[in-house]
Amino acid sequence: MYPNENIKRFPIYYDNTFVDEYVYAQESPTLYNKEELTNIITLYIYLMNKILILSHLGLGDNIFCIPMIIYYLNLNYIVHYICAANNMANFKLFFEKSLQLSIISVKDANEARIYIDINKNSYNEILKSGVFKSLNPSNLKSFPFFQYDDIHLSRNILKQYFVVPDTQKSEELFEYVKNYSYVVINNQSSTGGVFNIETELNKYNIDPNNTLIINTQTNYYTKENKYYSIAQHFVFKNLIDYKKTLVNAKKILLSDSSMFCLAIQLELNSRENKVYVRGGDTDWKTLLNFYDNKFTLG
Repeated sequence: MYPNENIKRFPIYYDNTFVDEYVYAQESPTLYNKEELTNIITLYIYLMNKILILSHLGLGDNIFCIPMIIYYLNLNYIVHYICAANNMANFKLFFEKSLQLSIISVKDANEARIYIDINKNSYNEILKSGVFKSLNPSNLKSFPFFQYDDIHLSRNILKQYFVVPDTQKSEELFEYVKNYSYVVINNQSSTGGVFNIETELNKYNIDPNNTLIINTQTNYYTKENKYYSIAQHFVFKNLIDYKKTLVNAKKILLSDSSMFCLAIQLELNSRENKVYVRGGDTDWKTLLNFYDNKFTLG
């Protein structure tokens, strides 16, 4: 109940949506004026919709969190996402500039925990998964699904909300190879080499003198080879800039790296793609089936 039902009323809007007619200041005998009210409600809605997301800090983990972030942005949440400093340059390129999204850089997991401890009262909700989950152990074998399961999101969000912008550099890189038959290869991971390139090329009868080999880590060819200058354009580029080249490749051979985490979510033209894993307990069969087996184990 308001103490004075005869006061002058006026509508208050936020983002073109009617919020209320007036707000009475319980701690004060007077009403806020219109400008003050608008500021208060704007701040209130901001705080009520402000969330922090913390999952594993690898770039591949980040890539699988893109649909989650877009999902919350579409619901008009203010999203803060914690990212390892060494992944910032790559990861931030996956998003258009938005006042709704802030990517927070931390050095490591310990610094991420410190950030949360200091800022825990600044968020309406803190969504933690994996090793950061507070209660009940996370099923890490279910990568990348545990990142969604742990915060009670549908796994289907992974497919429904994955959007990657087309960069100018992605278009430029594809221009170099659009008239060639080519294979994209990345045999490296954060722990080193995962498979032997020559062995795999021989296994699949790929002649590197007739089919262009794009190795994203190092140029496959010597300087004397006709493909050297083309292949050199693709060495150590930003991950997002490989998008169109991956989509149109004849075949893709990847380690279980961040590039694989991007590629498996894209609409690829090739169905002859292999992923080579380092072992561990990940349930690869479930992951590959979920993405319609556009990759199979190498």
